[in-house]
Amino acid sequence: MRSPHDKEVVDAILKEKGVDVPVMAKIEKWEALEHLDEIINTFDGVMVARGDLGVEIPQEQVPLVQKRIIALANKAGKPVVIATQLLENMVENPTPTRAEISDIANAIFDGTDALLVTGETAIGKFPEEVIEVLSKVVLETEQTIDFDNIHQPISHQQHTADAISHATCQIANDMDIGVILTLTHSGSTARMIARYKPSADIIALTPVEKTYRQLSVIWGVTPNLIDQYSSSDDIPNVSAEFIEKNNLLDRGEHYVVTGGVPVGVPGTTNFLFVQKA
Repeated sequence: MRSPHDKEVVDAILKEKGVDVPVMAKIEKWEALEHLDEIINTFDGVMVARGDLGVEIPQEQVPLVQKRIIALANKAGKPVVIATQLLENMVENPTPTRAEISDIANAIFDGTDALLVTGETAIGKFPEEVIEVLSKVVLETEQTIDFDNIHQPISHQQHTADAISHATCQIANDMDIGVILTLTHSGSTARMIARYKPSADIIALTPVEKTYRQLSVIWGVTPNLIDQYSSSDDIPNVSAEFIEKNNLLDRGEHYVVTGGVPVGVPGTTNFLFVQKA
């Protein structure tokens, strides 16, 4: 993508095909860097294609651009993916370089939602080892992050959904609550909570299979497919049954539940409550 107007072209094609899916902007051209704010606000997510971007701009600028894009995407509550040349050494070798390990860890520290390997698994000789290494680095790195302080709360919430999402994370932090349940049809509630990078587990409950799949790319969110519910009156029972069925908490422990009513209307995050297991 070179400008936010490219989204109009994509939307027209999708509309003609009768397809309704989120669109992620692939940042790989220098022109896109002049319109980053608009692109991130217009598209549903952003991917940093570092290999191609490194051809378009001086290579020493790529890490700085990557950090800037991640920060802007986090602020906007949009998923951001770091792609290409993560474990390039493992295309031909069974082990990564220390520089590659540091590169992955720094992307996580900066706040990326997902890491995308390409040639390492598409044509590489050690695809299974690549995934194993990537998983180990992610898990090890995230154990060292102070999630309460590394990402400061986004101030001046202008909408109810923003304020509710912020309050959900603040309550979980203040009460030392380990589980946040979001009931969502579109995935909006889960995405908005994830932007604040809470230390609590974010568990998204959705009856929509498409949303269930799409939420897999969002940082810290564990999506779960549940049966359809039709009324906000069902939410406390749906939440309690899920917690009990999956043995997530001991009896008496608290968890936060948030979502939107009317049920099934995207972007209406407007309630939260604290419930005991």
